[in-house]
Amino acid sequence: MDETQEAKLSADEIQQAAIARWFTEKWRDPACSICGEHKWAPNPRLGQIPNLPVPGSGGDRTVPVLVITCRSCGHSALINAIFAGVIEEEAGEQEEQVHAQGGDA
Repeated sequence: MDETQEAKLSADEIQQAAIARWFTEKWRDPACSICGEHKWAPNPRLGQIPNLPVPGSGGDRTVPVLVITCRSCGHSALINAIFAGVIEEEAGEQEEQVHAQGGDA
């Protein structure tokens, strides 16, 4: 997808395209550790893992993750979305704030 095509997409569509691109480029289709199948699919939306509050850490934070799920048994793998390059760290912080305020990121 080139820059002209990306300019026409919503932020959600750009994120979905980034998730699909990461999955295509990086996922090596391992056997599921639960059922042994090779039927993995990425969730088109990011998930969030809450971190436990630590005194003096500046508040609660979450980790944005790609959720890759086995379509046979439902077992899921979580990949840090910042390390995967799907979102930038600042975007992850903004999504945390929206989520904390009860909104849908």
